[in-house]
Amino acid sequence: MRVVALILGMLAAGWVGWLTRAPGPGLSPDGMSYLGAARSIAAGHLPYVPFADWSDDDSTSRLRDYPPGFSTLIAVASFPNRPAESGGRWVEIVAAFVVVGGIALILGRAQGAMTGIAGALAFVAAPVFIADYSIVLSEPPFLAILVALLGVLALESPPVWLVAALCSAGVMVRYVGLFLAGAAALSMFLRDGPMPSRLKRAMGVSLPPLGVFLAWNHWAGGAREYGLKPGFLKTLAQGSVTVQTWLAPWVDEPLPRLLFALIVLGLVGAAIVGVRRAAPVSPSQRIRRAALILAAGFVGMMLFSRLVADDAIIFDDRLLSPLLLFAVVVTASACGDLWAMWSGRMRALVASLFVAWLLGSMRLDQPLVNDLLVDGWGYASADWQSSEVAQWLRTDGRRYALYSDNASATYSLDHRPSRVIPDSTTPAIMAGFGDALRAHPSALIGYASPYSPDAPRAGLFARRIGLVQVLRSDEAAVWVTAPADSQRVR
Repeated sequence: MRVVALILGMLAAGWVGWLTRAPGPGLSPDGMSYLGAARSIAAGHLPYVPFADWSDDDSTSRLRDYPPGFSTLIAVASFPNRPAESGGRWVEIVAAFVVVGGIALILGRAQGAMTGIAGALAFVAAPVFIADYSIVLSEPPFLAILVALLGVLALESPPVWLVAALCSAGVMVRYVGLFLAGAAALSMFLRDGPMPSRLKRAMGVSLPPLGVFLAWNHWAGGAREYGLKPGFLKTLAQGSVTVQTWLAPWVDEPLPRLLFALIVLGLVGAAIVGVRRAAPVSPSQRIRRAALILAAGFVGMMLFSRLVADDAIIFDDRLLSPLLLFAVVVTASACGDLWAMWSGRMRALVASLFVAWLLGSMRLDQPLVNDLLVDGWGYASADWQSSEVAQWLRTDGRRYALYSDNASATYSLDHRPSRVIPDSTTPAIMAGFGDALRAHPSALIGYASPYSPDAPRAGLFARRIGLVQVLRSDEAAVWVTAPADSQRVR
């Protein structure tokens, strides 16, 4: 089985390498924070991002919105004299190898090669895989940690230190990884043994990740501002559509998709219940129990986070991808145990449904792949990187300190630190911002897509402060404090 898992992992890694070739990998606003912090770490500094508030003395600030694990991996994977994006690409490639090969190995060892191959194939075929592994984001290494943790929890006697280490790594890659402390503790507590030993195991795997998170949170200055966030029901509805699309990817219309999704969900649930009654305690039972406990912990943490931590959380393919991973493992494992008990007709029905699901998923994959390979995705797209504002930043813009309403977009074009404009237009703020701009040659960039659509636009500040416009394009407008005559917009 090791050889089969190795081959599948290598094929997945090759697929990701092909998806992320130039002009890839895809780059997003979040990716700019990861890459900026990675460059800081690679230079021998602490994880700082190349953005700051308009009133800050320094144009960089501590990484706060995300934990440092992914940025550290990028720094380690980056080759000398190569852009950090290449390090991010290598992290995605290695993570794909670990996830796909790991799924195949875990399921294959417990239930045979065909179950391992089916589980690995199902995850690779899902559009989630492309959404996660074509962009420089932290989901791929996080999924790799989850697969490794599943493999360890499937053992008859998992080493406490290893479970604790994997949970701590998960917290340092994604904040949602906090759920691992509770889920792993529950999984270890439910194992056989006297009560003191069970409690000791549970505490041994939960305290290290909690300690790591608290230490990081203290240095970063508070990861989140907590309080009841609006729009929760709308986010739940989006999550429902995401799960329906996973279950019935061959259906586009909402009502038929919902009906088919409920049928598939019912069949999966029946298989899980059926195998629970029919199969004796086995490695596959341990795999399913661990995956279900982790899935419940993940769902709970996502709901809590959306309710009180961050209203920007959306329940889309990418953010919910751990749930799909657990679902694939549980479903493949249950079907693997029941396969020998099913009649020939039942096997044919399950196989047909699996093929239909694969074909439906690959149908959704095609436009995603085309978008990636034709022009690149997000900030990596050829149009964005060759835009007028990019050319200005790399030439005349070098003479100015940079302020903008989208610091991530600015950094994606020129890898220079920049400050964020104020979120208020009160007279005191306006006067202070004007003084900060005039303290040195400064440029103010207003993008067609600002980072926060509800914040005041850059053009308002430019007009009130009396800046001179030197560029107007479809992507952005640029104003400066004291341009050369040749720079003025006609």
